[in-house]
Amino acid sequence: MTNQQQSKAEWHKILNERFSGTPREAARYYGIEILPRLMPCLEKNKQSCKVCNQHFMDMDNMTVHAPEWMKKNDPQIERFQQLMEEIGKHLKAAHGIMPRGMILSRFVAVGLLAGALAGLVISFTNKAGYIAGSAMLGAVVGIFVAWIAGKIRENSLRKAQKLF
Repeated sequence: MTNQQQSKAEWHKILNERFSGTPREAARYYGIEILPRLMPCLEKNKQSCKVCNQHFMDMDNMTVHAPEWMKKNDPQIERFQQLMEEIGKHLKAAHGIMPRGMILSRFVAVGLLAGALAGLVISFTNKAGYIAGSAMLGAVVGIFVAWIAGKIRENSLRKAQKLF
């Protein structure tokens, strides 16, 4: 357990030590790469939010045991994953804080669909005959525009310290 607030770099070091020997595939599967950003965020909010304080203590304790749970495929690892989901939902709902990259990925997905649909609509209204090409071009343009919009939005959230 930590007594004073740790920086992201210190959390990265602590978590590297705790998860040393954990298979890389398991680390990716269980999403532990987010922990070095998540733990300082919880630690920062634990003074003002009882839920964040409890989540911080639970997660800090679980990260000590999670590598062993992963290796043994222990059912406790499901609770670890559920806790990470609960924390994400709480941070978003109570504090307006989201993980870095989530906004961008959502913008890009919507841009892809909107661009492809716009390309199809343009193709049908102009009777161009290049339906697949129009849809693909629309999708590419939609992704490009959405990526720029997503980056702008994430930048504003980052400046407001609403990303972890």
